[in-house]
Amino acid sequence: MTTETRKELRLEDWPVSNPVHALLVEARAYIADGSRWCQDRLADEEGRVCALGAVQVCFSTEGRFHGAHDMALSLLQRASLVLYRVNVTARTHPMAQVNDDLGHAAVLRCYDWAIAEALKET
Repeated sequence: MTTETRKELRLEDWPVSNPVHALLVEARAYIADGSRWCQDRLADEEGRVCALGAVQVCFSTEGRFHGAHDMALSLLQRASLVLYRVNVTARTHPMAQVNDDLGHAAVLRCYDWAIAEALKET
C-alpha cells in the first residue's frame, strides 16, 4: 500500500453516518490522556479544555459534525445525571459539575455512556 493510498483511507476523511457519535468519540479522544483536559473553566491559557470544551473544539474544527453539537451536549448531560445524579442548576451544565467536582475518570465514564447511547440512536 502506498502512502497515497493510506492517505485516502484515513478515518477523518470517511463520511460520517452518525455525526453525534463521531463528535463524541473525537472529543473523548481529545482529552483522554488528561494532558489536554482542565477543570474549573471551559479552556485555560495552555489550550487545555474541559469536558464541554472538548466538544466545542472538535465541533468547530471539523465540518463533518454538522448538527451534532447540541445532541452531543444533551447526551453528556444525560450521562452526568444517570451516572452521577448531579444537581441540575440553571447556571451550570451538569457535565461541568462532573468535570470540576468528580474529575477526569468520571468525565471519561460519561463520554463512554454518551457514545454508547449515540450508537443506539442511529
